[in-house]
Order: sequence, then structure tokens, then C-alpha cells
Amino acid sequence: MTPEQRAEADALLCSGAFHFLAPYHTVGIYVSARDEADTRQLIQKLLDCGKCVCIPRVCGKTLTFHRITTLEGLVKSSFGIDEPEDKDRMAVADIDVMIVPLSAFDKAGHRTGYGRGFYDSVLNDAALKIGYAYPCQEVDSIDTDPWDVDLDGIMTICERMGEKSATIVTTGRLSSVGRAHPSQG
Repeated sequence: MTPEQRAEADALLCSGAFHFLAPYHTVGIYVSARDEADTRQLIQKLLDCGKCVCIPRVCGKTLTFHRITTLEGLVKSSFGIDEPEDKDRMAVADIDVMIVPLSAFDKAGHRTGYGRGFYDSVLNDAALKIGYAYPCQEVDSIDTDPWDVDLDGIMTICERMGEKSATIVTTGRLSSVGRAHPSQG
């Protein structure tokens, strides 16, 4: 993707995700790194409207999630990812919706990450799991392992009648979880 295409895609994803997340109070979300779809502008919009935003921190072979009130003060982990301080921890089960990073996805809700399994170690406890990706990250099929946790949907960009917009590509599980009972707060 060119820098211009990427900026357009990031703006569309942010707008679509912000609209989707409106009924939810507590959002778990990663801070983008490498070539991941940018989450910083979405995180800032969520913070600005008073959402409880929790970002991950690597802890051994798993992740812990911590409430933040600003993007300032994050520190680079040994993996080169911005992380919060080890305070204001939130249980994954208390997070209404989890925005999940990925390197590739398929329409069945399978994802590949970066090979360490950190997210798979916590996603079974997440109420609603939504990938966040550019359309170029979609593949026909992903082979899974028994420990892989499927997503409930993927926020990506679709084009209809020449118009691009961000939308949730549902895996069929989305209608039975999350949206029906978002927390109020």
C-alpha cells in the first residue's frame, strides 16, 4: 500500500470501528506496530469520548490488559511494541469487546498473528473478538492449530458500487455474541 492508500484505509477503519464500538463501554485494543492497521487515532477517539480503553502488556507467555487515559507515557517492550505501565489492570472477562491484531485473516474468522500465541492465551475469556485489518490481509483460508481462537468478526474495508467503507465481515458468530448485550456505562 502507498502511504496515501494507507492513510485513507486507516481513516476509514477508524470511522467504522468507532461507530461499531459506540454501544460498548470497555474496549481492549492493541497499539499498532509494524505494518498493522493504525489504531492510535481510534484509541484517541475512544479516550476522548470517555470509553474505558485497555491495552495489552506482555507478561511471560500471556497478556495482561491495563486501562489507560492517554497514549502518552507508553514504553517500548522488548518486542518494540508500545505498552502501558503495570498498573490499572483489567480482567479480560470485564472487557466488552477486544480489537485484535493480525497479519492475515479469512472469512471463517481464522487469523494469524506473529507466531507467539499471546492473544490466543487470552481470547477464550474475551466476550467479543474483532480483528482489525486492511483488505489486502485477507486470504482464502488459514490452517489452524487446536489452540487457535477464532474471531467473531473482522473490521475491514469493503467496496460497494465504487464507494469504500469500513464494515464488519461477520463470521456467523457475531450475531450470537456481544452486540445483543453490550454493557452500559
